[in-house]
Amino acid sequence: MRDKITKALSDTSRTNQLQILLKPEEVAEKLYLYLFSKGKGIEHFILEYQVPEDEYSQDEDSQADFYQKRHKFIKSNIQERLSVNGEKPKYSDIQYSLSYVDGKNHVFFLSPNKSHSGWKRLFSNNQERIFNLVFKFYILSQGLSVETMNGFEELLLLHFRNISKSENALIVWGQNLLIKYNNHNVLTLTLSRKRRLLLPNDEYITTDSDNLGELLAYKNKKYYFQRDLDARCKNSIYFMQFSKDQADFDKFKKTQVYHYQNLITKLEGFLSECGVNFNPLHFQADHYLETPFIKNIESVESLDISKIVTFYGKRTLESFLDTET
Repeated sequence: MRDKITKALSDTSRTNQLQILLKPEEVAEKLYLYLFSKGKGIEHFILEYQVPEDEYSQDEDSQADFYQKRHKFIKSNIQERLSVNGEKPKYSDIQYSLSYVDGKNHVFFLSPNKSHSGWKRLFSNNQERIFNLVFKFYILSQGLSVETMNGFEELLLLHFRNISKSENALIVWGQNLLIKYNNHNVLTLTLSRKRRLLLPNDEYITTDSDNLGELLAYKNKKYYFQRDLDARCKNSIYFMQFSKDQADFDKFKKTQVYHYQNLITKLEGFLSECGVNFNPLHFQADHYLETPFIKNIESVESLDISKIVTFYGKRTLESFLDTET
C-alpha cells in the first residue's frame, strides 16, 4: 500500500473556514456601519425569565414546552421594546440571538434604532451570536435557492416535508446554518441536521398559537412549530449527487456540498460588503493515493490515516465539511 502513496502537493481545495484579519472591536464597528446603512441597529437586554416549578421536569415534553414558552416570552419583550419606535412586527419577523455569558442570558435583536451602539462593548464576549444575527439578516435579504424556516436563532434550510402516519402532524427535515466564531478569529460555517415536528393550526395545544410565529404552509394548510425530534435516523439529505445528465443539476443543488459552496460564497460577499478583511483557509495535502478505490480492505492495515487523505481526482470533497449530525 505504501508504494502507491504519492508524495506531492495536492490541488488547493476550498474549506468552510475563513480567517478574519481584524480585531473583534474593529469587526463590531464594521457590522454597526453595515446595519446603519441598511437602517437597522441592534438592541439588547438581560433575559429574566422565571421558570415555573412544573418546567423543572426532565420530561421531553416539559422541556419542549419550556423552550417554547421562553421563546414566546423573549419575542413578547422584543415586541414591547420595538413598540417604543412605533413598530409592532409579527413574531415571525422578529430576529434575535440568545447568548449566555458570565452567568446571564443576553438577548440581542434587530431594531430600527440604527444609532444604538451599546452592544459593541459586549461584542468580544458575544461575537458568535451577534455575528450570526447580522449574517442572518443579510442572507435573508439576498435570497437563497432553498426554502427557509425563520424565527429561530439559526436559519433552517428546508430539504423535505412529509405528513406523519397519523396524518395530524408535519415532519420537516432540514439543516440549521450557524457560523462559529472562535477566539482565534476564525469563522467556520456549519450545517447541523434537524428534524422538527409541526402541528396544524386547528390541533395546536395552545390558544395563542398564532403568537409563536414559526409556521409553514403545506398543501394549503398552516403548521406551527411544536418541538425538535431526533435527527439521527435515515433521511434524504444527500452529501453529493454525481450525474452526467444536465437535467439532474437541480438534484445537485439540493446536496450538502452545493449548500456549503453557495453559503461560503455568500459569507465572503457579506464580509466584503461590510469591509471586513479576511483570508480563506485552504486545504492541501502532501500525500495522496494514486487511486481512491481500495480493492483489498486488508491492505489498509498499514495505512497511516494521519498522513494520508484519499482524493477523488486528487481533490477531497469531505475536507471542507464540518457537519454536525
